[in-house]
Amino acid sequence: MGKGCNQGHIVRCSRFTASRRFQTGRNYPANRRENIVRYIDSTGSSKDLPLELILDLFQQHNRKLATLTSIVLVVLLALSAANAVLFFIENVNGDPASSLTTRTPEVTVRERSHIDLSSLNLFGKVKKSAAATQVVDAPETKLNLELQGVFTSANKASSTAIVAEKNKAGALFHVGDRLPGNAVLSAVNDDHILIRRGSRTEKLMFSDPHTGSGATIGSKRTSSNQRTSSQTGNKPASNKLEQVRERIAQRNRNSRTPTNPSRSPGSSLRDYMSDNRDKIQQDPGAVLADIGVSPVSDGDASGYKVSGEVSQTSLMRAGLQQGDVILSVNGRAVGNVMNDRSFIDQAMASKRVRVEVQRGSRKFFLTVPVP
Repeated sequence: MGKGCNQGHIVRCSRFTASRRFQTGRNYPANRRENIVRYIDSTGSSKDLPLELILDLFQQHNRKLATLTSIVLVVLLALSAANAVLFFIENVNGDPASSLTTRTPEVTVRERSHIDLSSLNLFGKVKKSAAATQVVDAPETKLNLELQGVFTSANKASSTAIVAEKNKAGALFHVGDRLPGNAVLSAVNDDHILIRRGSRTEKLMFSDPHTGSGATIGSKRTSSNQRTSSQTGNKPASNKLEQVRERIAQRNRNSRTPTNPSRSPGSSLRDYMSDNRDKIQQDPGAVLADIGVSPVSDGDASGYKVSGEVSQTSLMRAGLQQGDVILSVNGRAVGNVMNDRSFIDQAMASKRVRVEVQRGSRKFFLTVPVP
């Protein structure tokens, strides 16, 4: 402002020569009246100011206004940056429990996507015996061992086998036990066992394909093993040829077919059933009693109980004991004598039958040959 100007009396400044006319507005051009701004001075009286005067004042103080605006913008930007940093720190250093809770639905969805379709049994249950008959491509062992019997269980780890060194008594071994010759019993199948020697897997087969493959858990040997042990255990090693001949002769005596058409129950099971076919149709209970089994309950497929001394050689080899209950044969429940007559021919047509046995509270499977 010019010298001598009073604060609040802008119209009296020497800078504006027409101050009197601005103060009253009487002689101000009519076409410029719309640019007049009313101003109230310090005494309270109102005056009219032109808009050009306001623009002039703005131009005088534009540097201060620009500086003030810049300061305000910098402060706002700093506040925004601080909020962004705090938000980032809270997300990075957040509570792990909350992060785990957030991820839990994703994990649940991922687990539900993995469904074992084979466990649903969409097309029926597969018999476990199919896995037992799977042949493993392994070379036969060169160890001086003899497989005398096997006991296969639904739980493969519970299966056992009777193994002996040549010309010695056999012993019962579980899966994982160490065998003679620094070998370990790896798996038990119906007709052979797998042994592991270091990193090499080998197979031990039955020396006679018609040898019974049943064995029971415990220290009791089957009658066939006891006969073999009694025949070979007391003879010198130099007489091996004579031992082999005696064993072959004993096996031939067990499987010899008598000329008498009415064979005893101790003869070949297939021949005995064939010769007594008419008797089976007329009185099947009597035939079962001759073998040494009887139905648990009449008219109900509850199984056959070994009620007395087992007279059939094949069943004796399998390791059946008095009190055992035969629940099923080849997966079919048995116990109804009249209904089982038609099933006998099917069982006799196979070389081996898979028998489910209950001994006390324990259930297991035996593989019984049909000579």
